Amino acid sequence: MGIGQDVTELNYARKEFEKKLTVAANNDVLTGLPNRRYFYHYLEQQLLTHQGTDETGTLLFIDLDRFKLVNDSLGHSVGDQLLKVVAKRLLASVRAGDLVCRLGGDEFVVLLPFESFTSAQAAENAKNIATKITGILSQPAHVKDHLLTAYGSIGICFFTASDSVEEIVTRTDNAMYLAKGDVASNIAFYTDAVHQQLKHQMQVLEGITEALAENQFFMCYQPQFNHLQELIGIEALVRWQHPRLGLLPPDQFIGLAERHHRINEIGSWVIESVLSQVAQWTQEGLVLSKVAINISPMQLLDENFSGVVNQLAQQYGINPERIVFEITESTDIERFNLISTVLVALKIQGYRFSLDDFGTGYASMTNFKRLPFSQVKIDQSFIADMSSNEDSLAIVEVVLALARSLHLEVIAEGVETRGQFDILDRLECTGYQG
Repeated sequence: MGIGQDVTELNYARKEFEKKLTVAANNDVLTGLPNRRYFYHYLEQQLLTHQGTDETGTLLFIDLDRFKLVNDSLGHSVGDQLLKVVAKRLLASVRAGDLVCRLGGDEFVVLLPFESFTSAQAAENAKNIATKITGILSQPAHVKDHLLTAYGSIGICFFTASDSVEEIVTRTDNAMYLAKGDVASNIAFYTDAVHQQLKHQMQVLEGITEALAENQFFMCYQPQFNHLQELIGIEALVRWQHPRLGLLPPDQFIGLAERHHRINEIGSWVIESVLSQVAQWTQEGLVLSKVAINISPMQLLDENFSGVVNQLAQQYGINPERIVFEITESTDIERFNLISTVLVALKIQGYRFSLDDFGTGYASMTNFKRLPFSQVKIDQSFIADMSSNEDSLAIVEVVLALARSLHLEVIAEGVETRGQFDILDRLECTGYQG
């Protein structure tokens, strides 16, 4: 009796151990969600089950934006806790029957069941779920004394049972990368056009090394004037003469360079090119009181940034007080939080900072209060139609009043006509660019 009981207990213990091994093999240890292995197996089974039907399956591929920034700046323990929050929120966003998995890192998928949808119905259903997910993820979360927001980019792909698992995942992944460039919604559907666009982006990315080596990047300079129409400075603008794709404006390569960690190389080249040119102009008798250079927050998070800038300023004999670094207002609040210490340290050394495209992004009065901006730039979209659009005119008036109360300089961007200048002059704007 005792031996039989021991054998029974051993069998039970073995089965329990096997269950735990199965759970461990199929579930993510950190979040408890099904893992990559389980997802691939489950999707393969779903494809086999629905062979011969005309039903449509849907996959959502979710990648957290700037998650590496959280890990690098706040530590992996904070990043892990944020991933747990994301997992819970994803589960709360989906319906019964939808499968949520963590593929690894900051990548998640949501697999919707096969259904007999028309193309329009499938698109509407997927868009509704994706929009719900982005809305829930974007709500701030308290993680270890930090207030973080887990913005996500979502790629969506529709498929049939005749598609392979690899094809489905690759297409959805491609759509997700395209979604990262869509500031408005961060959601993208896979289409043949998406594939072509991604091929174009890959050409751009692969060409950066060659562009730096062969001087394909070049600088353009736009003058800035005061209300007396006297030259007070310039803004340096980078362009790329690509040997195969032609002339590329910044919006076709800067965002890509940021997402793929190439922006520091381009940024360093830009700063050296500009300071070299300013030094040459100074020798020729053209002394500019300030030169504005656009920088990415990713550059400010590079521990070598301050040293590189100081070395170049010293090398070319440029007083830091003549250098204005422009940071776009579309920079999200979390990045402002992370770069604030760097901005303050650089200001102490004499560098100045301008908030670019004001009125279009995330800046708040709190940021103005604690970050060392000395200038704001009114976005050209408001300048362009302020003579015919009362809302744009009102925004310009408010920005000018705010700047005066905070003792900030103002530059109005995109001033192209005498009428625009006259309106701004009447409103006592003191800086113009265009």
